[in-house]
Amino acid sequence: MGEIHPIVVHFAVTLLFAAPLLFWLTKLPALYFLKDLVGPLNGLGSGIGIFALWTGWQLANTGFYAGEDFESHRFLAFSVVIIGSIATIFLLFNRHQNIFSDYLIKVLLLVQGVLIVATGNKGGMLTHGDKPWIKTPHSLSLNKMEGSFTIYDGLIQPIFDLKCIACHQETNKNGGLSLVNFESLMEGGSSGPVIQSGEVNQSLLFERITLSKSSTKYMPPTGWPLNYDEINLIAHWIATGAKKEANLIDHPLTDMRLVSYVEEVYGIKNGFQSKIEKQNGTMWTEEIENILKKYPQYLQRIAVNTNWVSLKIDSFYSADILEEFSNITTSIAWIDAGKSNITLEDFALLGALPNLVRLSLDFNKWDNQAVSQLVNYPSIEFLNLYANPVGEEGIIQLLNEKISLNKLIIGATQVEEGEKSGIIKNYPGVEIL
Repeated sequence: MGEIHPIVVHFAVTLLFAAPLLFWLTKLPALYFLKDLVGPLNGLGSGIGIFALWTGWQLANTGFYAGEDFESHRFLAFSVVIIGSIATIFLLFNRHQNIFSDYLIKVLLLVQGVLIVATGNKGGMLTHGDKPWIKTPHSLSLNKMEGSFTIYDGLIQPIFDLKCIACHQETNKNGGLSLVNFESLMEGGSSGPVIQSGEVNQSLLFERITLSKSSTKYMPPTGWPLNYDEINLIAHWIATGAKKEANLIDHPLTDMRLVSYVEEVYGIKNGFQSKIEKQNGTMWTEEIENILKKYPQYLQRIAVNTNWVSLKIDSFYSADILEEFSNITTSIAWIDAGKSNITLEDFALLGALPNLVRLSLDFNKWDNQAVSQLVNYPSIEFLNLYANPVGEEGIIQLLNEKISLNKLIIGATQVEEGEKSGIIKNYPGVEIL
């Protein structure tokens, strides 16, 4: 019965929150007639809460939950049921005559609500790991650049953080196994190593996550199971050597479903490596740091562990600010100037931009002449010209020179559909949208 614990808990919590809310609403003259429902509603919530305690106890008997968080969760859960039951008794006795003070009942219901929140927080930590309210699936990978992270840190560890960490962390190391990082994973657990490099079917971890759900050894025993794509990502990583530094450039995915999954969920284009991903960027200087602090609305680091900078230009820019940005021109890798009305002359104030790989100029007024000048920025790999008055001539001139261009957006320009089809055919190495 342990597997239904989450459903029962949420039902009980809903009722135990609804009852106090109704209690306060009945203070309104129009809703006073509902006063007699508060006690039974709170009682029903407390009764289901007792059932939730029993299902939780069954879940605990599996042996997969232990530690301080578990003990706190259990203590708080008992407290909720006890306070809820006392509040129910007071409410029922007060239905026809005021035996207990209204103030005392208010305090009990308030304590009941606080305890529910605290209990839920501890339960969330057991199921989803630390800080369950702010942690999101794959949160470790979403702040990374495309292709710049390793398979383990970018794709595998987020799966463990989402679905395994509750039972396999340093303070709650079930089976002697911790999955908080690569090193603890490779140490294995009480049964020995769980990863056999290059041997998927010989790896204990893979065996456990692919067992029948009816098996007592199936992992994870509670919560959301690993889906097909997550399992196959782990298999790919193990098959390619299970190295911490392995990446998608050296070990690209071959399963097209996985390719689509990684691109959709992680925003990663399989096997593509940008110029700026091959190096960490120019040396981080005090001048760069000071400019970023001075203009946080315009500049920020692309990712935590890189020295590359992204620049956002809006319609309120000034020539003086752009000239100041030219002092860090070698560090700027991404520029978003969409809807800024920036001109070619003002754009040139940013300097040579030798490492600019991504440029968005959507909804501006760049024509053939202006676009043709982008050949002076040979590192551009991604270019968005959506809704600019540029035609086929300017695009072809650019493509003839821009051998590094990987993706080009020319929707809503003066390029006709027939011309666009010809461009796509003649430049197969560039993704044109």
